Amino acid sequence: MGFGAFLLFVLLAVVAVLKNTLSSQRAEALRFGIASAVVYGSFMWFMYPPTFTTTLYMFLLLGIFAALSVYESWGILGFGMRTITSSSASTMFVGSLISIFLIVGSVVGMYYSFQKYIAESYYSEGIRILSQTTDTDKPLVEFANAAFIDPKDDKYARLQGQVYYFRLRNLIQGQLPSPTSPTFVQDFQTNFISAYQAIQQAQRLNPNEISNWSLLGLICETVIQVNPLICSEKFLTGTYEDAIKYDPISPSAHLDAGRAWLLTADILALRAGQSQGKEEADSLQSERETAINKAVTHLEKSASLKPDFASSHFLLAQAYVRQNNLQGAIKKLEDTKAVTIGDVGVLFQLGLLYYQANQIDKAQAEFEQAVRLNDNYSNARYFLGLIYDQKGDKPGALEQFRKIQALNPDNTEVRLIIANLESGKPALSQVVPPLPAPETRKEPPVK
Repeated sequence: MGFGAFLLFVLLAVVAVLKNTLSSQRAEALRFGIASAVVYGSFMWFMYPPTFTTTLYMFLLLGIFAALSVYESWGILGFGMRTITSSSASTMFVGSLISIFLIVGSVVGMYYSFQKYIAESYYSEGIRILSQTTDTDKPLVEFANAAFIDPKDDKYARLQGQVYYFRLRNLIQGQLPSPTSPTFVQDFQTNFISAYQAIQQAQRLNPNEISNWSLLGLICETVIQVNPLICSEKFLTGTYEDAIKYDPISPSAHLDAGRAWLLTADILALRAGQSQGKEEADSLQSERETAINKAVTHLEKSASLKPDFASSHFLLAQAYVRQNNLQGAIKKLEDTKAVTIGDVGVLFQLGLLYYQANQIDKAQAEFEQAVRLNDNYSNARYFLGLIYDQKGDKPGALEQFRKIQALNPDNTEVRLIIANLESGKPALSQVVPPLPAPETRKEPPVK
């Protein structure tokens, strides 16, 4: 309703400007020029997203035009300088009061708009630094300045949380030589606390924004693998479940929840293996089975919302494997394939299950069909290249990975695989290990 009223105001203003100019008995070059600028500005307003600059430009032009106009007799759309007289003291008082409110409102509105403009300038500069450099200190300063000037916008707090999350993730991925060093522990605690506080502030400002919940889940998902005491698996899954409430048809939200429940299942399996009594082990195993079932539910929902979502199919195959029912999962997907002809997501997932079951020929057929239907399906090409390499077809494997590299030029793993194949080595030489096998990872090999 508010936006519709705003558009109506703009349309009426433009119509009034045109009527005033074209019907004027005193044609003036300056007024024609200002009217042309107003029409051009209104066109820019509708064709491109409004910015502080274009909005200020339009209102200044309308004000200048009104100041140059002379009231002549154009009915309700007529405007210009008018003289209003009143002998009633109460009418004069009310008119003066309204004028004061309008003046104060205009000043407050201009101050608020200028405040938003300065905050956005700091925000844009922080984004520019992040996109062009690896420096994270300067962007944090820019986002902090933006949040100080406009403390009610959750975007700036969320961006601070994201930067601290990137730092935290880089620390955990082994950028320091020793994960038990005092420097690592101190940096880990500092970045975790800062990330958590920033995203908590974003949630307080806008609890209905799904990004604020999903980022908190990512932070928890990252630290739980280092220290489960800092963030429990119940908090992790609860956070992602809360995120789904704000966007129940988001495939990414269900993917996050499914991944969290799979991680929970792995943690429970580890605890069951370390338990001392049979009763405790049975209880943990029961909880693990429940977690896997919930993961399957969310991942199937994610795949149904976005049938070509490789990440959903990739993790769903791993969930089926954790249920110790690989053949049952294969049979289920074979039935699904029969009724969803040409679904590349199902082909990829079925090929992955065949690959995990060591049914290499069948896996090859599914991956080849997937890339025929979608030439840019990099993850299908990845496993197809591995199969060709296993069968001794180095040229065929090279063709697949070179195609992947053309589509994903920044993927260092693919570059290393190509170097291995060109030198006659196995594709995954010096890749697995240190990395886990591609079919057992938490994310597809190619993003």
